[in-house]
Amino acid sequence: MFASRGNRSVHALTSEPLALQTPEARKENKVDVQREIQVLVVSIMYAFVGMALMFIGYKLFDALTPTSMQEDIFRQGNVAAAITVGSFVIGIAIVVAAALR
Repeated sequence: MFASRGNRSVHALTSEPLALQTPEARKENKVDVQREIQVLVVSIMYAFVGMALMFIGYKLFDALTPTSMQEDIFRQGNVAAAITVGSFVIGIAIVVAAALR
């Protein structure tokens, strides 16, 4: 019934509507705005770090291949190169997501 989150208990399925709660229960359910903003900022920072790592991985992959993948995909319309790069980017995204957890 109760899930623990930090030092406070959160009702999983049995929380009453705010109008029916006692004043003491309302105080317990207050949102810590500073903590929420901190979590948001950290999440945005991790997103940018993840995108930067994926971009660096793509550029490294492009440098190690014999042809320019960007030219093959966008100028020549090479579908096989696009699938290869897409697969590589998904693989890098999985690794980056696991590393940032």
